[in-house]
Amino acid sequence: MLKWLPGGETGFLLAAVLVVPAVLARYLIGAPWLQVCCAFLVWYLGLWSMLGGPVNPRGESFGWTVILSMFFSWAGVPIVALVLRLLNVPYRFL
Repeated sequence: MLKWLPGGETGFLLAAVLVVPAVLARYLIGAPWLQVCCAFLVWYLGLWSMLGGPVNPRGESFGWTVILSMFFSWAGVPIVALVLRLLNVPYRFL
């Protein structure tokens, strides 16, 4: 399955988790690339910290972050990019 992609299933996963949310945030919201990168950072760090972060005793927060990001990053990253665009972050601090 999906052998035509470079990397096979890994290429499909990276496209689903990284490329599609970036394209949605860039062209649907109209956020510049710097805000898209900040939206990824805020989204994944927020998801990771809500799942326990570094103080999770079983160390499962990274795995659950990847699993949940596959389902929610298509909506989460563009919404965070929209909020960052409305608040003019990170350009306010440059």
